[in-house]
Amino acid sequence: MFRKKIFALGLAAGALLTLFIIFLVYIFNSAPGEQSLPSLEPLPGSGGGIDISVYDFVVPDEVERFLSPEPVYFRRPRKMWTQEEIREFWLDPRELGIEVLKKENRARLDRFFDGVP
Repeated sequence: MFRKKIFALGLAAGALLTLFIIFLVYIFNSAPGEQSLPSLEPLPGSGGGIDISVYDFVVPDEVERFLSPEPVYFRRPRKMWTQEEIREFWLDPRELGIEVLKKENRARLDRFFDGVP
């Protein structure tokens, strides 16, 4: 009876050790190594290079934002606007949408009738 308990305890310890090793192997294999961002290299035969890289599109980190102060406004932003102040800048989104649709439809019709004699 005592041997069965020791055997079961050893089996459980071995299973836990095996699972722990599998977990460690999984973690170390799935962790990405050092990666470099690609740059826009000139294509062979393109005859020129591009002076732009992926680093030009990187969002600034907290240190850069810490060093730059808040924007300076020529007036204090308003918490609440009156109806008269809103009316000065208001553009009806429906009218804007209608204008865009008119331009898109006109362009489609022009392309459609472009080949018609």
